[in-house]
Amino acid sequence: MASEETQTDSQNGQRPKRALNLPGRILTLALSAILLLAALTFSLVIFAVLAVGGVLVWIYFWWKTRELRRQLRDRRPLDVPDDGQIIEGEVIRDSADEKRTPR
Repeated sequence: MASEETQTDSQNGQRPKRALNLPGRILTLALSAILLLAALTFSLVIFAVLAVGGVLVWIYFWWKTRELRRQLRDRRPLDVPDDGQIIEGEVIRDSADEKRTPR
């Protein structure tokens, strides 16, 4: 009779109902908690390894580009006057002005 009920429940798409006794429930709860803590520990280890790896890659990149940064700091642009004065400006022209002004 029990197998007939299980087949009927399976055919309807429902899981067969099992009654868990108190020790079974406690064991299930304990195993679930252990699995959850193991997953949390594993994820923390993975994140720590990724963070340390990222810092090491950044330090390597910083170390390899130090000479380039020094050269860029020491190089002066060619069009800078020797007196150290830089004048910058911006010109905005209207397209109608170009047609009127002969070149």
